[in-house]
Amino acid sequence: MSIGTGAFSSAEAERGVEVNVVEDDEAYLGLEAEREITAFGRSADVVEIRNSFAADLTLTVSVAEPNEVVEDITVAGEEPPAELTLAPGGDEWVAVTCEQIGEAAFSLQFSGDAGGTSVEKTRTFDGIPVAPVSQVEFNGNGSVHVHGEFTELVVTVNGGPRTETITANKSGKGVIPPKGEQINRVKIGETVYKRDGNGQND
Repeated sequence: MSIGTGAFSSAEAERGVEVNVVEDDEAYLGLEAEREITAFGRSADVVEIRNSFAADLTLTVSVAEPNEVVEDITVAGEEPPAELTLAPGGDEWVAVTCEQIGEAAFSLQFSGDAGGTSVEKTRTFDGIPVAPVSQVEFNGNGSVHVHGEFTELVVTVNGGPRTETITANKSGKGVIPPKGEQINRVKIGETVYKRDGNGQND
């Protein structure tokens, strides 16, 4: 996704297995959730639906009970309920858009079949923090501008040990000064943003 002239960055976030819905010892529906929603105000992939059955998995995926932090949810790019067919080892993503800072919560309902094995499950995801950062802009003078909805943020610079506590101005922008070094990497919460020189967010 393009983030504007001079705003060269990429983002990485650690992922952790949230739950595996196991039907038997050899076949299961895998769900993996991000620990943090890292795209405030924009759509972000949050839950991976993975077919670890030995057969094609057909699923209907519905969404229930999103809280007030969640603005919109799509499943494989479609409004729910979504109809999916996943080959063995295949996956699709549930994407969430949040327009408020807080903790996102919602439930996913699954109904389907894989080689004669039925899948009926509801799984709730809650307490997923929403990062207050909408854009990280790496500038030619070595500084970094952080845009978003925040009062103060603690930022780790170039892998540490240097940290900076930045405050947002009235336009929602905080500045990390270079202090004699070009900043190529910052970590905010669980997310690492990198200067990558191609004007894209990964």
